[in-house]
Amino acid sequence: MLEQVRAHPNLITGVGDWVKIVLVDSVAFDRCNGKSFQDIATERGDTPFDVAMDVLRADVEHLLRPMVLLRTYTEEMLRTTYQHTGCMPGSDATTLAPDGVLADEKFHGAYTWAAWDWQSNPENVTKFASLLGLPVTVVPHAGHQLPK
Repeated sequence: MLEQVRAHPNLITGVGDWVKIVLVDSVAFDRCNGKSFQDIATERGDTPFDVAMDVLRADVEHLLRPMVLLRTYTEEMLRTTYQHTGCMPGSDATTLAPDGVLADEKFHGAYTWAAWDWQSNPENVTKFASLLGLPVTVVPHAGHQLPK
């Protein structure tokens, strides 16, 4: 059965490089969160696929976890995309409230994408907001230098 799983085309193995597949939000393998499957496999003397199967088995009681981040784009690729005048990245994940019952949830990437557009191409956000009748304040020439 595992050979059928290993041979089945999918998003994760389609990345083609286990170094680019990072484990996040695992309960059972929490010490490995933030590491690539290749690094975990090297530490354990195993294959990345076998590590992935071990993580799934160990976290079987946590249906919404574990998750992975796929590092499929370079920062330069993202910068080029986000600065294009026809681009305004968005995500419905940011509509989830970061307080109340969702206070401890993680929304990987949702805030990052929104921040990229504000910082690198605020004109697109301003245009979009005006269509919705929403106010927007842009800090000129601030970009990534906005105060924290």
